[in-house]
Amino acid sequence: MNHLVSDGPHAALSRSDVTRVLQRVATSFIPAFADFCLIHLADRHYLRCIAYAHGSRDGLRLLRGLAIADLISRRDPLSTVAHVVRTGRAQVRNEITTHEDHAGRPYPADLLRGLAPRSAIVVPLVVRDRVRGALTLCYSASGRRYTTHHVPAAKRLARLVTGSLVRGTAVPPPAARRLPPLRARL
Repeated sequence: MNHLVSDGPHAALSRSDVTRVLQRVATSFIPAFADFCLIHLADRHYLRCIAYAHGSRDGLRLLRGLAIADLISRRDPLSTVAHVVRTGRAQVRNEITTHEDHAGRPYPADLLRGLAPRSAIVVPLVVRDRVRGALTLCYSASGRRYTTHHVPAAKRLARLVTGSLVRGTAVPPPAARRLPPLRARL
């Protein structure tokens, strides 16, 4: 995880510091930009969910369970997050059904059913021209949907995430609030 900042001025950030910074950033995105979000960081073989946020306590509990169980292989052909990290290109899933087949996935399908994502956008986290992870924004209970028009705004949020890591501090909530809500881009 420290490879995100290892050659910058904050090379001494511990794993818990990185997690704490990213957790604050993820929380600042809810509810204006998503009903819930996840931040995955890449290591040599896997993508690990290092931070997450949800607008409800029940949703947060489900995300905590998903984050614990959600170890994604970089080569996973079914994972949108893995695809984004491999290609460096954002992906929009404007329609997600809860009855999609999750067979062979390393996490329980009941967690996904409980979260009930309806639409998602996944953008790469790029540091020094290398993809180091992914930011996933999801709409669920609000009924909102992402479109390709949301990609530029989601990429700006991803830059806030990576900028927070390079600086070693979380994005102050006012900085996140200055960005127009994604729903305003419809």
